[in-house]
Amino acid sequence: MLNQNSIPMAALTELARLVDKWRSQRHHRRVLAMLAERRKDRESRQRVQEIRGKVNHYAYL
Repeated sequence: MLNQNSIPMAALTELARLVDKWRSQRHHRRVLAMLAERRKDRESRQRVQEIRGKVNHYAYL
């Protein structure tokens, strides 16, 4: 398992671009659901950190 803190920003941008490409393709629905779930987790973690007043951008990659 990759250390999540080591994922470069460029790879994430590329992934986002791929997800956009996949959006119109029905057989990627399961992948999109998984990514959406992960994004929800990331966003709630981000909110918790913002409430604490410090945002660590690597904590919710």
